[in-house]
Order: sequence, then C-alpha cells, then structure tokens
Amino acid sequence: MLPASRKRFSNPTPFPFMLLTLLLTTLPGMHAKLYEQRAMENAYYDVLERPGALIFVRDQGAAWDVFTIGFYRDIKHFAESADIPLEEEDRAAKAAGFESVSAISPYLRSLILQHHDTLAGAIR
Repeated sequence: MLPASRKRFSNPTPFPFMLLTLLLTTLPGMHAKLYEQRAMENAYYDVLERPGALIFVRDQGAAWDVFTIGFYRDIKHFAESADIPLEEEDRAAKAAGFESVSAISPYLRSLILQHHDTLAGAIR
C-alpha cells in the first residue's frame, strides 16, 4: 500500500462524508508530467495542512490516465480553502514547485485532453 493510502486508511475516524474524484486523460506524451503535477498539488495541500488526494495511474484497459480521490468531512471542509489568505496559498504553491497559486489550474489543463470530476457524499 502506498504511504498516502496507508496514512488515509489508518485513521480510526469514520469514513469521510465526501469524495472528490477526478478522472484525467492526458494529451499525448504528458502522462509523466500529469502524474508529477498531481504530486506537486498534493505537496501544495500538505504545506497548507489540507487533505491531499490518492493518485492512481492507469495500467491498462481504461480510457483515463490518472484518477485521483480526495477525502473531506463535508462540503464546508471542502470549501475551507477559500478562507486561506492568497499570500499563504502563493507561498505553498511556490514551495510545491508551481510558479504561483494562479498557475496551478492552467498548468493542469495544459497537460490534459479532458477531465471528469465528481463530488460524492456518504450513503447512510
């Protein structure tokens, strides 16, 4: 089991309420760069003490190349990043290897052909 998975699933608290999933299909030749971008984004979240995502890479058969799953307690937890000061986000982005916080999304989009994302709540 990967360290991020081990950390996430060793937590004794109940399964989180929300999942954010991203299915990403890369542009030709961008697979390794996309994986690196997803890891950089996790490093960015680590600096901000926000939940990162598990990163899965297609081995064969699927139409997507990279699949990520993020975990949140609820919709408020998901949206808390809006309260982080821009200067702090920018420092975290630079520490993770991005030009700036405003460069994270454009860089991701420069590597992908398409993406599908989903927010899912717990079934009780």
